[in-house]
Amino acid sequence: MRLLQQQQEQQQQQQQQQQQHSMWMHTVLTGLIVVSCCESRRNALQDYQTTEGIGLTAPPADPFRLSGCRTSRAKCAKACSRGRRFPFTCRAFVYDQRNRTCQWLSFDRNSHAGLLSREDSNYQLYQKKDYVRECIVGTGVNYRGQRSVTVSGIRCQAWDSSFPHEHMFMSKGYRKSDLRDRLCRNPDRSPAGPWCFTTDTQLRHQDCGVPQCSQVECVSCNGEDYRGPMDHTHSGKECQRWDLQEPHKHLHQPKRFPDKGLDDNLCRNPDGRHRPWCYTTDPHTPWEYCDIRVCADRLRQTENRATRCKVERLQLLMQQKRLRRKARRDQRAPYQWPANRKAGRSDSNSSSLSSDGAASMDLDFDDSVWKPDVKADMKSEFVMA
Repeated sequence: MRLLQQQQEQQQQQQQQQQQHSMWMHTVLTGLIVVSCCESRRNALQDYQTTEGIGLTAPPADPFRLSGCRTSRAKCAKACSRGRRFPFTCRAFVYDQRNRTCQWLSFDRNSHAGLLSREDSNYQLYQKKDYVRECIVGTGVNYRGQRSVTVSGIRCQAWDSSFPHEHMFMSKGYRKSDLRDRLCRNPDRSPAGPWCFTTDTQLRHQDCGVPQCSQVECVSCNGEDYRGPMDHTHSGKECQRWDLQEPHKHLHQPKRFPDKGLDDNLCRNPDGRHRPWCYTTDPHTPWEYCDIRVCADRLRQTENRATRCKVERLQLLMQQKRLRRKARRDQRAPYQWPANRKAGRSDSNSSSLSSDGAASMDLDFDDSVWKPDVKADMKSEFVMA
């Protein structure tokens, strides 16, 4: 009897282990499928900075250019990001909107001095953000900028050199980290950001002080005029490009709002919300606000920042209203009051104002539009209120 019980217990344990193993495999496969789906949904154009009407041309001796067949700009960006079929590292591509073709480039505008730009309304230049912008998001692991000095101004040591400091960060062992020349990089994911070994024998390495993109440009009032490089929300979600309709469809397209600075996937405030915001690449989060530094000088001018912003907004609206009135007044001749109506106004018994009173108040009835005497600077009146 004991043997039978032991055998049954062993069989039950085996069945439980098999069930746990199958559940674990199911969980792993589900996770892989979700990750692959998310990666496939993400548009590769998210990684690029767009410049309209311009292309890049390298010297004839530069062989690292490759042209493609008719395709979409999203496929061009995807091919450049993967770089599997290229004998070089793709940094940018030029898209011809008329012919729907693209040319992949091994250089960008910061590569070397021999580049030539060509203007053409059909061209769109797409450059990888990591190579052309001088700011980071997070720890800056993907930073590929041109900074080559530390935060204290010391020149960086070349990565392929062991003088004056020996190290193990050689370019061959860290190919994905782009350890070229003396450029600041972050191959070990340091929380302080990009760094380098120094040429000072007394200082082995130091941070390069590459600023966060949220600190490059500050926000005043509600940030309608903000044109900085921040492209992530306050929770760390990546912003969706304004010229894309995935994963979220919207009406804030750059062609409809050409004066709102809706470039790439940068944080903006095209509709007067509390501060700059953007649509996110998270299908479950349509939009979020961006965490951007507030201008300190504006905070010092008044303790009540919200009141000042309202004053500036009111001044802008009043200025626009004056301009519209002036435009309408310039388009038509001044209105001439009839003589009998003008006399009736001055001689009427029901009027509470005499002619002398009207003259003392400087009321000009011959003018087509009454213009209130509004001071240009209303700052003190509204702030003190």
